[in-house]
Amino acid sequence: MSRRKPKIVLSREAETDLANIATWTAENYGKKQAEIYIDAILDTIDELSVGEPVRSKPRDEIAIGIRTLHMTKRGRRGRHLLVYKAGNDRLTIVRILHDSMEVSRHLPAPDG
Repeated sequence: MSRRKPKIVLSREAETDLANIATWTAENYGKKQAEIYIDAILDTIDELSVGEPVRSKPRDEIAIGIRTLHMTKRGRRGRHLLVYKAGNDRLTIVRILHDSMEVSRHLPAPDG
C-alpha cells in the first residue's frame, strides 16, 4: 500500500522569503544563478513530499512540531533552511531562512 503524499503549503512568510531570495540572488549573482538556486530550494521542498529526509531535524526547542531541513544544491549543502511543520496530510513550510539566521527569532507568534 502506497503512502499518501502530504499537501505542501508555503506560508505567506515563506512565499515572501522565496521571492526575496530570488531578488537578492539575481541582483548579486545574476538572473540565471537565481533561477538555479530557486530550483534547488524547490527541489528540497519536493523531497518532503516523498517522506522525511534523513537530514531533517526536529527543533522542538524552538517550538513543538517544528523541523528544519537544510537545502541541497547539486548534492552539496546550500545556505538556506526550510522551517516546516507536518501534520496529518499537510506540510506547511513556515519560513525559508538563511542558515546564519537564528530560526526562533523569525517564526510567527504561536497564534499566527
